[in-house]
Formats: sequence, structure tokens, C-alpha cells
Amino acid sequence: MVNLLFAASYYPESGPSPKGDLEAELDSYYAAKAGEQPISNDQASTQDQSIKPQPQPKAQRQLELQRAYEEAHRRWRPSINKHTMSVAIAAAQDMATEGHLRSFSPPLNSEAFINYFHTTTTIGEEPLPIIIHHAACGIQDNIYLLGGCIAAHDNYSIEGVDLSKYVINAPDLPIPIDNELLCSPFMIPNSKLFVVSSITNSVRSVSTLGETPPPLLYMSASQITKRHIFYYGGLEVIDEVKRIGDKFIINRSFKLNNAGYVLDVVTSKFQKFELIAQPNPTTRYPITVPRFGHTSTILSTSSRPATVYIMGGFRESSHKKFEAIRDLWKVELSIIYEGDNNYVEFGDVVLATPISTTTAPPCGRAFHSADVHENSIVYHGGTDGEEIFGDVWKFDFINETWTEMQTHFQGKRSQLKKVGHQAIILDKYLVPIAGIIPADIEDPVYSNDGDEIPDISGAPRSNMEASRPETSLYFWQYCMNINTAEWIPQRVYHDYNLQVPGLEDEFSGTGCLGATLTCGNSCCFLIGGQVTARKFLTRHGKLYILNSGLGAFEFPLGNSISHAKRVV
Repeated sequence: MVNLLFAASYYPESGPSPKGDLEAELDSYYAAKAGEQPISNDQASTQDQSIKPQPQPKAQRQLELQRAYEEAHRRWRPSINKHTMSVAIAAAQDMATEGHLRSFSPPLNSEAFINYFHTTTTIGEEPLPIIIHHAACGIQDNIYLLGGCIAAHDNYSIEGVDLSKYVINAPDLPIPIDNELLCSPFMIPNSKLFVVSSITNSVRSVSTLGETPPPLLYMSASQITKRHIFYYGGLEVIDEVKRIGDKFIINRSFKLNNAGYVLDVVTSKFQKFELIAQPNPTTRYPITVPRFGHTSTILSTSSRPATVYIMGGFRESSHKKFEAIRDLWKVELSIIYEGDNNYVEFGDVVLATPISTTTAPPCGRAFHSADVHENSIVYHGGTDGEEIFGDVWKFDFINETWTEMQTHFQGKRSQLKKVGHQAIILDKYLVPIAGIIPADIEDPVYSNDGDEIPDISGAPRSNMEASRPETSLYFWQYCMNINTAEWIPQRVYHDYNLQVPGLEDEFSGTGCLGATLTCGNSCCFLIGGQVTARKFLTRHGKLYILNSGLGAFEFPLGNSISHAKRVV
């Protein structure tokens, strides 16, 4: 049995929180999947209404317009549901929970305002969806969220829901994916396009036109023009539902996507493209491979059409198994017409060319990070489904050569092992954010083999002076100097954290797995994800904590690089 808990849930600043019957919502959703067409109470009541609406007085129309405006600009305040949290933690640890929920205000004269992570208030008719394994891309002042899974509304009570009614059978996906969470009946594929403003923090859903992609998990998204986003790859969740009495038998399968989609954010219209594989000097008949968990990195200059570099990911092999891919493709979209207001018409052909290099590429991997630095793409971490990597590679896209960086920490050869994370490059620093480390999915006492490069990802918090009350306002974030290949730990202030008895570490609402990181308006926004990869065992089943807040790094890792503490 799987239970969900939501950190930093959004509630309206005024008025009662919306309530609902979660079990009825789930029954309605899976009944529709089974081919049934239940009629809601609202629909049934409207069938008997035959009275025509009467004209309204001007004052009443103005009042309704005002209410509509207030509804569209409703403020949603992030807060922790203390009752639910207390019940969950008590069930997990069988002990009292007083003092385990803390919220802070930053000291005014603190470096917190240089490296500061906080959860913001949002505006809109609905709060930010509780979303995981989605794709996010920023264009100008907006962030576009597509695909992934969303959880049933966190204002619904999960207490009393009979989870035995929903039986989900599905093949296992490779690490770092949490198969039990993915197969929770609470997690539903997201078919909406959400838009978040990086200026006002407003949230809205948008109706789309054209060849809209199906709900896809683990796809990539990249900006290719000032108004277009390119999506590629991902997994489509396909459910075959049978209803037997009051039970729903759900046979779940996954279909890999090999198509590309382009979204025009001005018209909200999608265009679908099939990739045409082109030969290179070493491969005469290449074949594009459907994949998920890959990266797509954009190289766009005024002298050439938008170019996308797609690297790695998982593909489906024989016997429904998944294996990491060791390849790098260059995808080129041709532009046949450019008009006013950044209007672009793309050609019908999208060329995909495998890149062959004279230097050995990194081993096959998925769920790694990638970002552009000068004339190179910097790749970090990932997994082959068995091992979590911590190596850093640079691909020179001018000379098309690979170079492995010899990373170190405090003068010793070291790696930072991470998977499912994303990275940004600030000036000369590579900053991997979110993701999980080996200790999150293996034995917490993680040790390196004798011949293995030491891993610094699991350094104890006590060695970072984070166990004292005055420093528990911070979490630690590594960054790497790209010029020197040195890993540096940084303190980042956060506005609240959760203390769970029995765990060494506190954890904050920064998201760990399945989150997205998007930069805009001098901030880096962290959206969605699973707050911790660890599962808490309770008397009622396993407990998962999802990040339901809009997190923002304010000028992350700015001028305090020189203030790094030494980790022993």
C-alpha cells in the first residue's frame, strides 16, 4: 500500500479550502478508462434545467466580473498541513511529532540573501499541480510544464480511501524510477499544458491546438526559437482497465516515443515531426532509437538553424528490458520562413545525424545532466540502470571530441555521484541541483570499492557543521569550478524543513527525483518531484513525500563561493 504526503501544499489565503471525495474521483477516472461513461451530479442536475437565463442588471454583471477577476487572481499560500504531517510521521516512527515542523525567516544581515531557496505564493484559479517526471522549459518570462504525472488534489483527504480497490500490474522501469510510486492509483498521467509566470508566479492551464502529444513521462524540452519549444522522446503510459465488482484491474504498459513535437507558445499549437536519420562517415544506415531519460541540449546561432544535441537515455531491448544508450545525435530543424513577432515556419523534414568522434565517448547512461559552457556541452552523472555515475565529460561541438574531466575535492581525486538531477552553469560553475545519490536507493552506509574513485555525495551533514541549530537553516549544495574541476560545497538558506525522527538528515522542499529546474527572471525555479527517495514504512503502508511547491533559488551560489566551508 502506498500513501502520499505533500510538502508545501498550496491553500487559498482567504476562504475555505476546496474539498472533495478522492475515492469518487479515482473511481470516475478509472471507470472512464474501462469504457464506462458515468454522469456527474453536476451534469445530471443540468439535464433538467430548461429555464432560459434572464438578463442581469448592470450592477450584478459588474459584481460577477469582479468575482471572476478575483477567482483568476486567487492567491495560494504554501504551507505544511501540520495535522497530516504529524499523523504521517507518528505512523512512520511511532513517536510524538511536536517540534518536527519548523518554518524560518532569514536573518537580515545573513548571506542567506545571496544563496536563498524559498517556496513562493502563487496566483491563479487553481494552485500549482502536484507533478513529477514532467518536462519544463522557460521562454522569456514563462515556464511551460508538459507531461509527467500529477497527483490527486492534496486538499482531498487520503484517509479512508480503500486502495485495495485498485490493482495495478506494470513492468519495472530502471533506476532511479520508483516503480511503486509510479504505480500508485493516486498518480495520473498529465494531459494539460501549464504555464507559470516567473514574474508574478501566476499558474494557469492552457488549451492546445494541432498535433498535441499524448501524456509523456521523462521526455526532454528545449527552447529552439524565441517562441518555440522542441519536445522529444519519453514514455507514454497505456492503461487497460477492467472493472470486476467494485475493483479496478489496471494492466499498465509503457510505449516509447520516437517523435518530435514543436510547440508555438504564442498560438499554443503543436506540430509533430518524424526524425529522418542521416548517415555519417562511419554509419551508412543509422536508425533513430525511441528513448526516455535522455538530455536534449540546444545550440542555436544566427548563422545556422536551431540545433539540438540528444544524448543517452534508456531504450527498450528484448524481453521488455531497458538498457542505457551510448550515443549522441545532432537534430536539425530547417526554417523555411521567418515573419514578424518571431513567427517561424519549419520545414517538413527534421534531420537526425549520429555523431562519430575520434575520441571515446562516455559509457551509456540516462537521467544525467547537460548544459552548455562556451564551445562545449558539459555532462554529469546519470546511471546505466545498475550503477550511479559521478564523472564529468565535456563534448566540444566544434571539433566533435570528448574529454573526461579529472574532478577533485580538497586536493584528492573525487566524484559527486548523482542521478535524476539537472544542472545549470553560472559563469564558470557547474551546479547540479536535485536528483538522488547512491545512499538514497542503496544501503545508507555507502562505501566505495578499493579501485573506485571516492564519492563525496554522501558526506555526513555533521562534518559540514549542519547539525547545530543555528546552521540547520541551510542545506548544502555542491558546485564545480569548470576551469579547475574542483568540487566546492555551498550553504544555501531555505525557508522551511522537515525533521523526521530516526533519520540523520533533515530534508527540505527542494525536490529530489522527477523535479525540473528552469531559469527565469534572475531565479532558478524548481518544480515538482519527490522530496526524498527514501520511503517511510508506516503501519498503513509506505509513505512518499512529494514536492507540491514552486521553489525558487534567488541568485543561487552568487558571491558566496569564496565563503565555502571545509568538509572533513
